[in-house]
Formats: sequence, structure tokens, C-alpha cells
Amino acid sequence: SGNSAVFEAEHIAVIDHHRICTELPELSEVRSNLGACSTLVWNMLKTEGFDVRGNRELSTALYYGLYTDTDLSWKTTDKEQWEENDCCHTPTN
Repeated sequence: SGNSAVFEAEHIAVIDHHRICTELPELSEVRSNLGACSTLVWNMLKTEGFDVRGNRELSTALYYGLYTDTDLSWKTTDKEQWEENDCCHTPTN
């Protein structure tokens, strides 16, 4: 149900911010302490040195993900979410 599907694949990865009560594959990153999955993806990209700010489509997608996953609420004290918001929402030339 929801936004998941079953399909055949040699390798799968799980990236999520919801609590997961099942066995996870080897390639998984789950942080249920975050309010948005896009914050997790943004952090992973930042850790790898990827310039999110330099990619307008990606920064827009991450900003929209943060906006929708947090129920349109910016009332958060999560430092990572504020950093993502600042990085992805700031216009670039």
C-alpha cells in the first residue's frame, strides 16, 4: 500500500524516515528521528560532497520533499532540516 511496490531486483535499497518493523536489506539508511526523507537524502548527498545548491532541479525536489513530508510546517528544531531548507530554498544565479 502507499508508495511501495513489489518487484524483482538483484539489489534493493531502503531510504526512509519512518519506523520500519521488518528486516532491512544490506543497503538501507533509516532515520526515524527525522521529519522528512528528503532531509536524509540531502544529508547523504552532503556527506558525499555533492553540490545540491548547484543543481536546481535536485534542490527543488528536496525542498518540496521537506515541505510536503513535514505537513507544510516549518516549526521544527531539527538543525538538519533547517540547513536543508536554507540550502535548497536559497535562489542561485
